[in-house]
Amino acid sequence: MEARRLVSGSQAVAEAALACGCDFTAGYPISPATGVFERLARHLPVDRAVQTEDEIAAVDMAIGASYAGATALVATSGPGLSLMIEGIGLAFATKTPLVIVNGQRSGPSTGMPTKHEQSDLALALAGGHGDVSAPVFCPSSVEEIYSDLPAAFHAAELYRTPVLFLTDLGLMLARTSMHPVTIDATPIRTAKEGRVIPSMSGKTFHVSGNQLGATGIPTEMAAQRREQFGARLKIIPSELLSSLTYIEGGEELLVIGIGSTRGAVEAAVANFPGRVSALFPRVLKPFPTKALVALLARHKKHLILDANATGQLLQIFRSHFACHERFVSRLRYDGEPFMPAEVAKYIAEVLAND
Repeated sequence: MEARRLVSGSQAVAEAALACGCDFTAGYPISPATGVFERLARHLPVDRAVQTEDEIAAVDMAIGASYAGATALVATSGPGLSLMIEGIGLAFATKTPLVIVNGQRSGPSTGMPTKHEQSDLALALAGGHGDVSAPVFCPSSVEEIYSDLPAAFHAAELYRTPVLFLTDLGLMLARTSMHPVTIDATPIRTAKEGRVIPSMSGKTFHVSGNQLGATGIPTEMAAQRREQFGARLKIIPSELLSSLTYIEGGEELLVIGIGSTRGAVEAAVANFPGRVSALFPRVLKPFPTKALVALLARHKKHLILDANATGQLLQIFRSHFACHERFVSRLRYDGEPFMPAEVAKYIAEVLAND
């Protein structure tokens, strides 16, 4: 029998990052992301895993390291992501690859540091000021972290952009029994080969957070602004591979969640054989609209579970689909995750309300 191991989400992030060639991280201790930094620090040289004075310094150091050729990752939580937003804009302006892992927790501000929540969706999708558009990955299991984090690194290198990788407290801290996995980092290395980095012979280097023209010199000319910014907006494809996880069970109801909510949903759906299916989007930006159209059309009703007070996942779906009347929302924002019995109750209510 093949050996199995217990793996937490933070452990999976660190192991997947190292397999992808991550050779620099910077961070400030913040629950539930601290475990990522601690694990990376055990394997990287002391000058490649730097504990900083705050998250602003962390993201700026990671941007500098990536600009110099490193494969960089930073891990934080909601308050830290807020502080990193300006730095993320700099990564956009300088076309610097970077993966930012965000372990969501109860907010705002310090909030409840050891409690569960999924309320950073709006911040992640906004991405910063100035019409930036970072890809946003959102795995729903530890196994998907191993497959989706390499995809995030590949997107960062291929499109020269920062990428946000959303997890949550439940996913980062819970342990899953699973078989060992093998990660092929060849696509990441291939994408990285085309980069021009400082110290390359015969090249001239210039970097700035200003709007740059085609020659790399700051400009305020309208034509160059349109050309350069138009190219930036078009680099991210409308669909990314493995953009969702669909568990087929029936067409009366489709239950939709993200992140660690998947565990409660799968347990609850099992109580309604042949009636209820489940869906977990793994890429929130660019939103996999084309892949979702047919799935939503197959089901009579849609139950969207939001671990936040404002229905942020619901709002994403409403902004992309006109079938608002088929969306039913249930919220939880008391610091606790959705539980199987609770989700089963919601399912029964929706099915009974014809």
